[in-house]
Amino acid sequence: MNLDILAKVIDSNDFTVGGGSASAIAGAMAAGIVSMVCKLSVNKPVQLTVEEYEKISQEADELAKQLLQGADDDTKAY
Repeated sequence: MNLDILAKVIDSNDFTVGGGSASAIAGAMAAGIVSMVCKLSVNKPVQLTVEEYEKISQEADELAKQLLQGADDDTKAY
């Protein structure tokens, strides 16, 4: 696990990573957890169909990628 970007976010002396990047990273982590839960739920579907879990997982993975890119873009813009 690479925690370099997280360390930058919580470093109060590094002003290149601000609230926008921190929020995007938090969103990406949340999307990653959603995807993980969906992938685990495929093996024992309860509320949704397998196809619905897979679709949500794919969407969450894409969202996580976009949010991480946004965090990177925000940092570079500073």
